[in-house]
Amino acid sequence: MNSDLITKWSAIVTNLAVVIGLVFVALEFRNTTRAIQAERVNSNAEFYHNINIAILQDKELVALRYKANTDPGSLSDTEILRYTAYLDLHYGNFLNIYRNNRDGLVPEEDWEYAKASIGWAFFSEPAMDYAEILEASNMGSPVHSFIKHSVRIARAYCNDPDNRCVKRYEKQRN
Repeated sequence: MNSDLITKWSAIVTNLAVVIGLVFVALEFRNTTRAIQAERVNSNAEFYHNINIAILQDKELVALRYKANTDPGSLSDTEILRYTAYLDLHYGNFLNIYRNNRDGLVPEEDWEYAKASIGWAFFSEPAMDYAEILEASNMGSPVHSFIKHSVRIARAYCNDPDNRCVKRYEKQRN
């Protein structure tokens, strides 16, 4: 009888230890998921920070964006390649944010910011031409509809005479 009691208590303690272990694993999994989400948010913020630093430090990049937005027909082949590389950075990051948001790893407000801001990167005609090429190569991806919608909003904003978008680029060039 004494042996049966010890066996029962031993089984109860063992099962309790397993349950406590599972709770601990679940808490650690949740903490790891949060850390991954935070890292992804920081990575996206760092990308935009680095782009802005590059623009601030490189007057040629500012001039290139200005030229692409105001006189795209005058872009040389080299400028088109450089501008395309600039767009690739934005597109790749936007695609990454989209996928991470779709998978629940990026907060909704960061996704909304990315959707709103991608239009400024793809504002010019050469950028939209490039987006059409990307769209053809990524058939079925909803990313391109977000880009087109954001560009429409950005262009409508800049076409309003009270908003001086081109003057902003002109100030950055000087």
